[in-house]
Amino acid sequence: EANVQKLTNDLANEQRAKSEAENALKRAKDEAASAQSDVETERAGKAKAEASAKKAKKNGLAIQSKLTETEAQLRELQTKNRSTEEELISIRDQFEAEQRKATQSDAD
Repeated sequence: EANVQKLTNDLANEQRAKSEAENALKRAKDEAASAQSDVETERAGKAKAEASAKKAKKNGLAIQSKLTETEAQLRELQTKNRSTEEELISIRDQFEAEQRKATQSDAD
């Protein structure tokens, strides 16, 4: 009778230990799955950040190129403007000279 009781207790203890081990294994698997999910989320975030940085760099280079092009166009327009101003001054000087000639001719 005592031997049967001891075996029954041992069996109950082994079943409890088995159940605790199964629960611990389940928790460990859940934690591993959660950790794996966190790693995948971090990888996705890193990839997205790298893609954004690459796009920002590309956009920055495009903007710098456009700025350089615009500066060159501005210098070209400034040169044309100076040339046009010089032409205008020359034409005005010629007009004034012809006007003086005409006035002098009328006076004579």
